[in-house]
Amino acid sequence: MNRAVGYYLSEKKIRRLNMEAFTKTCKYNGIELIKLNLSLPLTPQGPFDLVFFKLTDLYGEVHSGSTQALEKLELLQLYLDCHPDTIVVNSIPNTRILQNRYKSYEFIQQLNINHNLWHGPPSYVLIHKREDQQEHIQLLNNADVTYPFVSKSVCAQGPPFSHEMALIFSPQGLADIVDPPCIAQSFVPHNAVMFKLFVIGDDIFIKERPSLANFPAGDFHSIPFNSQHISKAKSVSPLTMSCGLTERPVIDMSLCQLLASSIRYNLGVELFGVDIIVQPITGRHRVIDVNSFPGYDDCPFHDSMLKLLLQYLFVPRQSLTDNSQSLTNTDSLSQLRDASQSKQLCPKCRRGFTQSLQCPRCQEANKSLSFLTECNPNPSKLVLPSNQGVIGDDIIIS
Repeated sequence: MNRAVGYYLSEKKIRRLNMEAFTKTCKYNGIELIKLNLSLPLTPQGPFDLVFFKLTDLYGEVHSGSTQALEKLELLQLYLDCHPDTIVVNSIPNTRILQNRYKSYEFIQQLNINHNLWHGPPSYVLIHKREDQQEHIQLLNNADVTYPFVSKSVCAQGPPFSHEMALIFSPQGLADIVDPPCIAQSFVPHNAVMFKLFVIGDDIFIKERPSLANFPAGDFHSIPFNSQHISKAKSVSPLTMSCGLTERPVIDMSLCQLLASSIRYNLGVELFGVDIIVQPITGRHRVIDVNSFPGYDDCPFHDSMLKLLLQYLFVPRQSLTDNSQSLTNTDSLSQLRDASQSKQLCPKCRRGFTQSLQCPRCQEANKSLSFLTECNPNPSKLVLPSNQGVIGDDIIIS
């Protein structure tokens, strides 16, 4: 019997990921992929064994005052409330953390990653309103934010303004920060290279992208820019010119594995991206953004997503641990498809309980299930899983 998987994505993302072809691939592997219509009740469209979605466009529409987008979100929430055993890839409360840059930086800062090159996010501070210049200066000093700094919206995804930023070089440019609430984050020189870490379950992919050149502090005019335009794969901009620098940053593979594993384990998300910069000379790795369900440009999304769905629908998580090496070979998809359908662990988070209602972790998440409030687990200590790595990693550098 085929398993039913519902999904909701923007029309643009559906075309970008070629979901029509992916639907056919899923059907061949025993999965019926169903596009959710959030304008209608979801119960008649199901039942669904698993759902996945990207809701940032709807969040943006709600921010702009759309009651229709709000009704769609409420319909989805109602279905999940009424069907608590439906597996949710990228839990809603936790992806809301990634929607908020300040909370995502707090989360990343708490990760307990034991690696000599790990240095977390650059210094940052939350600016709530356009105060006078002296108050801004005091905020920046208290948080050790240095010039130049990048001013960016608290909102990480969804509305167009989430990618509009400004590079501020001195106190004279403080009037040019983006509209509050916003983040001021120290700009760290990184030789105009950024690494995008794309994660799809056990598989991680690292892509090199252009980034801002090594700008110094000084009495310069502020520079507004759009981060999406700057960091596209083939972007050419005066802001990314490296001015003859020959030293190319090198990304550390083991650190990427630890970082991806730690985010998955502590936040309970499977589809996310991390923007990483590497400081010259020291090689320190800094995280400057984390996104839920990114674009996956130039990544084998269909293969990795199918593997993730098969793992959740057909294979107990313990089995994956015991046979991690076999999951990376060419027979892995057929092995997953034909695997035992018994559920030994929690179907939501796969951590030790046969039903999500028995799982304290899922119970806590369900209490916070709301699209209109932001959930922050605020753990006292975030740790890595006991295996200190990711099971069945596929790391590709392009």
